[in-house]
Amino acid sequence: MARGVALTQLRWSDLDAFDHVNNVQIVRLLEEARVRVFWPATPAEGTAASTTFDPKSTVVVARQEIQYSQPIPYFSDPLVIEIWVGRFGGASVDIYYEVKAPESAPPASYAIAMSTIVFLDKETLRPRKLYEDEREFWGRFVDEPLEFRRN
Repeated sequence: MARGVALTQLRWSDLDAFDHVNNVQIVRLLEEARVRVFWPATPAEGTAASTTFDPKSTVVVARQEIQYSQPIPYFSDPLVIEIWVGRFGGASVDIYYEVKAPESAPPASYAIAMSTIVFLDKETLRPRKLYEDEREFWGRFVDEPLEFRRN
């Protein structure tokens, strides 16, 4: 079990008329957590940014799924978003998330989510196989995939 953790600050504008974080804003929070953990602004040695930034490649989000367990109220302290890899494909990884209450609040889980990230060749925009150093990097964050409820 090797999950990354991103402390992600809410903005007042993330709230909607029902006084909780709007579902559309959750996607932004997940993106922010993903970028902080895997592609930091100043990449340290051994991060995805230093390992996988091939100028001939790009990544895209091909799929997302979110399951909400309860509305997220506004917190002045950052939410805790755990993030990990639950599955490798030939040209993709499935990234899983759990959105939790701030460390200063009583424990609560608000949502789980999954994003499929696909690695593309920039010239052809076709999926390309993950490089060995990419598999090694992403492999450091592997944990069990989540099960989503089907109603």
